[in-house]
Amino acid sequence: MAKIILKNTVARWHAWGVLFIIALGSLLHFAFAFLGKPVWLAFLFPVNESVWEHLKMAYWPALLWWIIGYFTLRRQAAPGCRLWFSAAAAALIVPLFVIVMLYYFYTGVFGIESVIVDIAIYVLAVLAGQAVGVYCYRRLPERWPLFFMAVLVILGLAAAFVWFTYDPPAVDLFYDHHHHSYGIN
Repeated sequence: MAKIILKNTVARWHAWGVLFIIALGSLLHFAFAFLGKPVWLAFLFPVNESVWEHLKMAYWPALLWWIIGYFTLRRQAAPGCRLWFSAAAAALIVPLFVIVMLYYFYTGVFGIESVIVDIAIYVLAVLAGQAVGVYCYRRLPERWPLFFMAVLVILGLAAAFVWFTYDPPAVDLFYDHHHHSYGIN
């Protein structure tokens, strides 16, 4: 019975998480310029209009939400750390794939760029990430190897966001087509 209550609580938590992630991600989009472009914090914010930089809008808020969720729900029904962060890794990586795939699909097939479509993709990606995270939480076994892989994914993505903010490779994913540049503008 406690497991059923926890799983329903987790689903509700992550439904609210969709709103939190979208709202915080939207704030992050403008925060770098608003805060005076602090280079030492650039890894947290989109620093240009490249696709890569916009992935931060999904990653950092979702990571924060899952960490807060673990400590908040731990008091209520003790979600297992290994299972929780294994599901979190899935919830973090899915939006990144959805954003990249749908962005390059619609711009490549239709030859257009649209802020409205970009926002819709962002919302869909966040929804997909949270849904996959809840699904994984309900279905994955709580195993150490899975947990270690999840930690590697979470830390690897965080390291990539830090590294590529300051030293982006010269590939389209990192190219700001609006300012015709890479990296911090």
